[in-house]
Amino acid sequence: MANLPFQIDGEQGFIGFNSRENPTILPAGVARYAQNFRFDRGEAKVRSGCTDLTVPSLVTGNVQILGGCEYTKTDGTQQIVLVSTDGLYTYTTGTKLTSSKINFPTGRTISTTDPVDCFQAENKVYILRGYSRNTEISQSSVSGCVSRTGAIVTITCTNPHGYATGDEIIIYVPGHNTASGSYVITVTSSTVFTYTSNGSGSINHDTFTCVKAKAPLVFDGSTVSVVPQATATQYPYLQGGDSVCMPPADFGLYFQGRIVLCVSRDEIAASNYYESNVFDVSLDQFKINQGDNDYIVGFTPYQENSFLIFKRNSIYYAFLPPPAITTTTIDRGIDTSSEINTLTTQFGCSARRTIQVAGQSVFFLSDRGVYQLNTALDLKLVGDQMPLSDGISDIIERINTNYVSASCGLFFNNRYYISVPLDSDTTNNAVLVYSLLNKAWESIDIYPTAFSPKLFLQATFENKRQMYAICLRHFFLCESAAKDFVNDGSGTPILGTGQLNDPVTCTFTEGAATANVDGQLITRRYTFKSLDQKRFSGLQVDGILDASSSIDISALSYNPDQSTKLLTVNSNSVEEKSIRAKIAHRAYAIDIKFQVNSGRPTIRGLTVDGVIAGRNFVSSE
Repeated sequence: MANLPFQIDGEQGFIGFNSRENPTILPAGVARYAQNFRFDRGEAKVRSGCTDLTVPSLVTGNVQILGGCEYTKTDGTQQIVLVSTDGLYTYTTGTKLTSSKINFPTGRTISTTDPVDCFQAENKVYILRGYSRNTEISQSSVSGCVSRTGAIVTITCTNPHGYATGDEIIIYVPGHNTASGSYVITVTSSTVFTYTSNGSGSINHDTFTCVKAKAPLVFDGSTVSVVPQATATQYPYLQGGDSVCMPPADFGLYFQGRIVLCVSRDEIAASNYYESNVFDVSLDQFKINQGDNDYIVGFTPYQENSFLIFKRNSIYYAFLPPPAITTTTIDRGIDTSSEINTLTTQFGCSARRTIQVAGQSVFFLSDRGVYQLNTALDLKLVGDQMPLSDGISDIIERINTNYVSASCGLFFNNRYYISVPLDSDTTNNAVLVYSLLNKAWESIDIYPTAFSPKLFLQATFENKRQMYAICLRHFFLCESAAKDFVNDGSGTPILGTGQLNDPVTCTFTEGAATANVDGQLITRRYTFKSLDQKRFSGLQVDGILDASSSIDISALSYNPDQSTKLLTVNSNSVEEKSIRAKIAHRAYAIDIKFQVNSGRPTIRGLTVDGVIAGRNFVSSE
């Protein structure tokens, strides 16, 4: 039987990309590189653009957005809360309007280096500003160390206190609740400071305990106040233990009627059931493997009354039972059946905001890559030894570990999005996208330089759940437009994108002034399963062009190495098109590169044909 004169290879569709493996052994449907693409039903299409929702009030005064969360008011109005250094803004999804700044109480601020987190609980938004990293000051039997004239309290320390004017402290003066709480102080000397108390009248007391710490704030939908720092005597119905108010914390969540907080590197505190400002520190505070070379990074609700606790190098499973209810009372604390078990000590989480739950799976970024925890047959969570990101490990290895903690993620539209800082960048400059439907990495997304997400979240936009990105100085609606649109706060576009000009080394450069989405797709390497030299002759591409499509199609051949632009395809109308091009390369292997300059074209498939050189194509019959 005669050998066929032509060899044909190609793609009937695309499901994802793999940049780690040798491109000659990739299976059909897997590209070796994809930038700003989405793969749906086997079709490769350039992603939608992002829309900048930034308004002048966020630009004036050089506002820095440090955090945010979704907030649903009691009347059903849905808002996104944007937290800045000294106040917050609300974006109402129904009206698409951003409020003017709602100021924090006088003297209450958040610095750019403070941990910040916010979440909704019991129709309010709680804003956490970090737990105290300072040494507690405690004095007893020092005559007159606490004195008050009118509302002004004077604290005299025996040793230098180390505080500065404007610092926030939490102080407890036994027997004097109106002098206890959270205050902004004025320093008068190295051993003396004052503050304005909540009461008045003369005090001459000889004991106090205080610590420099930023108490949580609470937003009720209209104003922001400090969460009261009350004493145990105000909660006489508690049986046993010491009750305190909501302690300062790095981050937290609202879980099964309780607020759960990270209050130190190894400790978690849980509130009473439906009592957001009552914490029993003797029963409801959990120490997670205290003293190890590790620290708590984040936690997330999982199933029913359980949640997962992530440390940097380990993961734990926590169970908090619901309250015990009798015919006359409700035990609002946590009983002795609560437990914390070790899930794994082989890896942990490196960035709290990358932890995302999708059904029975949990995704997160570790120091070894992106991992996925799944439920086993006995309903226990198990994690694979091989990271989910193994196929893009060359990109994962370029994450800047000094700033990886700022990475963030979101499960949206059957995809896991994770924004990370690559190379020497100190902010999140790339978004990696994993498709749960295709079970493959789909794209590395590059956006305009203003798009450096600190937080992803979901909220309604025009009666549809959409993805939002909160950045340091901008606020975006993601995957919503034909182009990436960035404005200066007044609606005037700011053009200029950061691009990956070299997909092999993934080198970042400042691109041209264009808001078009820069799509790149490089196929696997075609060898016709032979080590012999070939004569590649032709290319055929099946695709859909939109009214503004412009695509450069190139052939990248190897041994000898050569890069040749075959043709540029432009379209002024929507059309299905078969694109044919002559290759005429003699080489061992070849890739096809699609560079999308404008528009959102779709590539449905392609074929490459050629001849294996040196074959005898004359039949002996």
